[in-house]
Amino acid sequence: MHSTLCKNIMILEVISPEYDKYTTIDKDPNPESIRNHMESLSWDDITFVRINKDENNWIECSGSHPDGFSIIYKEGSESFITKDEPEGLEQLILTMQDFSIDGKDWKNICRWTPHAGRKEGQKSGCAAAIAIFFVLCSSAFLIDKIT
Repeated sequence: MHSTLCKNIMILEVISPEYDKYTTIDKDPNPESIRNHMESLSWDDITFVRINKDENNWIECSGSHPDGFSIIYKEGSESFITKDEPEGLEQLILTMQDFSIDGKDWKNICRWTPHAGRKEGQKSGCAAAIAIFFVLCSSAFLIDKIT
């Protein structure tokens, strides 16, 4: 796991252009602080926000306004990802807030599908998609320059 988790303390972490690695920005966040932190991020570039309750119980939102969003969560040994793209930042915030208070509504905010093949320690599939996107953009840029 990329961070040290304290027993019974929830941790809110972010990786974004403002942070070059997962950075703890709040220990034991409440719904109001989650909203404040998430709204303070620009989301213009790919951003990841994760709430860790423990190593096998977490949720992560990722994406950007231009590219769209995704949510993945882990319960025990199983992980699930949103089946459809979340509608926007508000949906991400509501999901994270309800998860943080052990609510049950967050599972109904989105439709979920099992996330097969995810290995322990991997981030959401959004990172791989971003890497492919950059390779394709770089290739298109070089082809444009050559022709």
